[in-house]
Amino acid sequence: YFSLFLKSFNISYEWYCIENSNDWYKVTSTWIKKEKLTNNVFCCLADPTNEKDKQKQESMEMTEYIHYPKTFNCKFDVIIIDGRKRKECILFARNILDKNGKIIVHDAERKEYYNPLSEYDGQIVCENNSPNSQGGIQKLWVGIIK
Repeated sequence: YFSLFLKSFNISYEWYCIENSNDWYKVTSTWIKKEKLTNNVFCCLADPTNEKDKQKQESMEMTEYIHYPKTFNCKFDVIIIDGRKRKECILFARNILDKNGKIIVHDAERKEYYNPLSEYDGQIVCENNSPNSQGGIQKLWVGIIK
């Protein structure tokens, strides 16, 4: 939805979305077309799977998915990590993040992310602990390369 915000203010941007779920890729691609964002938002499918079980997905290697952003041959101003293989994506982001770029991690309260996040200077910027939130407490973390 942030792309709609940028569009509403005529802010120039390119947004790359990398998915591994065939179903979510279809949903996202359809939404991008519906909102007429195809000139600025690009949805890519890497290590595609129809597997619904999150634990099974996490046990897959998914190297293409983790490294896919390097195929764009650029450095990124902002990287948002909110999907599978977050730990590996957090570590890989150092290779593709601009020296002044920001990394944003959703569900940063998970202990398995503490060590990879220590590679950055950052902090929790918001927390959702609403009883209605799916999955319990959710924290959003923002950081920069040390």
